Amino acid sequence: MKIAIAQINATVGDLAGNAAKIIDWTARARGAGADLVVFPELALTGYPPEDLLLKPSFIAEARAQLGTLARTVKGITAVVGAPAQARGPVQHGLGHHRRPRARDLLQALPPGLRRFRRDRYFDPGEGFTAFFCAGERVAVTVCEDL
Repeated sequence: MKIAIAQINATVGDLAGNAAKIIDWTARARGAGADLVVFPELALTGYPPEDLLLKPSFIAEARAQLGTLARTVKGITAVVGAPAQARGPVQHGLGHHRRPRARDLLQALPPGLRRFRRDRYFDPGEGFTAFFCAGERVAVTVCEDL
């Protein structure tokens, strides 16, 4: 499996602009022969999105942009950091494999990182989702989860 790392400079709050960067870098990775491209934590929203995560309209737009990415990405698996919310508190998720419903959730909210106040914005996740890419089973960890 060939893996590309796309360390993009996402802009906090610019969902459409960040999605465009993700589409561009996914195409570059695919052109370089990668099977999988991995983007930074919360690449879709920019990091840290802080109080934007408290706005239901922001979460809805992030979900819509993730859906656009899922429909646009072809011929490669992309792992994209984005917030996830399913009827309850916001969770820190990763959309992947061209299916925005598939996601891994940040398990550990590190107490030492008070600057980002993750516990204010995110509830811990409940498990990892494995998926197949290039014949290999893949799961993603974020931050302190490892």
